[in-house]
Amino acid sequence: MSRLALILRLGLLRTTLLRFIHIPPNSPRTDWNTSYSLPWWKDPDYIIGKLSERTRSLRIKNVLIDQEVLLEVPSQEKISQIVERYTALNSHAESYTWKASCVTQRKEFLQLDMDKTLTENGILDEVEEFVALGLPEDFYVPVIHIYYNDDLTIS
Repeated sequence: MSRLALILRLGLLRTTLLRFIHIPPNSPRTDWNTSYSLPWWKDPDYIIGKLSERTRSLRIKNVLIDQEVLLEVPSQEKISQIVERYTALNSHAESYTWKASCVTQRKEFLQLDMDKTLTENGILDEVEEFVALGLPEDFYVPVIHIYYNDDLTIS
């Protein structure tokens, strides 16, 4: 019988060096508070983000200064949310036109719809195909080209 199975069978909860939220101490204590009404995993104060089904690598190329950045973004994120992420690297991110090579009826270089995801814009996730062919996952990483619009915004 494994150590974990034995601990579960005996009803003992052991932790590492530090205490975890809502796990009782090993010995009986009178000062341990059990009056919490909501478990920590359901408490919104402890939620720091949402788990993504799948993430995608994405290159963003600023054609004005020939700078390229590699980002990992959730597949369900809209382009406008990716722009928000990129704002940490370029405070004028919203002053750019975002274009990419998209698969529609034919492969075209189009301006992206900010209210759609990468896949909805025609930027396909081909990682599974690469892996099936024995290629590395990063064999091809889609690139979005951003073109600066002189809109006189101040950062």
